[in-house]
Amino acid sequence: MFTPSESLTDLFAAPFDPHVLGDPLVFGGILGTLAAGLAVSRIVDGPISTQGFGQEPVIFGTQMHDAVGYPLAGALGTALFVQVAAAEEVAFRGVMQSGLSRAYGETAGWAWASLTFGLVHASNLPFVDRDKRLQYLYAGVPFITVLGSYLGLAYRYGGYRLSKPVAVHFWYDFLLEAIAFAGDPKHSPLSASIGLRF
Repeated sequence: MFTPSESLTDLFAAPFDPHVLGDPLVFGGILGTLAAGLAVSRIVDGPISTQGFGQEPVIFGTQMHDAVGYPLAGALGTALFVQVAAAEEVAFRGVMQSGLSRAYGETAGWAWASLTFGLVHASNLPFVDRDKRLQYLYAGVPFITVLGSYLGLAYRYGGYRLSKPVAVHFWYDFLLEAIAFAGDPKHSPLSASIGLRF
């Protein structure tokens, strides 16, 4: 009971599956969470930077031509966020929400898994600029809890199938980062160079 049945292949394909994307829980969830995420990002980080819009991107410390850099950034984002979405949804919805629902009922399982999802994301605090940490705690973490609540509802009302929350989670993360990357492609997390000293 309350057990997802998809394979890992199904979960990695879910964000690109037209049958999954056509569900109102999914396409409505993508649009709603993205709009809300942009609003909360403005509260926490200020206006989205557009200073580098249209500039050649920097990927791993190397400035690249637009025709190479933007598709490469898209491919890297896709590879990263499909794994993040699948892993977090398996953990928080597939294991935690399902287990708590079996033990305490569907509503309690959903509520506790959603709250835990938000609180666990407070661990991002060391990676947030010092002057924005308080905003992250009072706006970011509660929003992530609400986001987790929606993902939990998509899981619950989607027949306890993980494909729906995985798709919403992936597109939320991917689109939010893509918008930030397009606005300032020289100073994104992808611009960091990696070097080893010998």
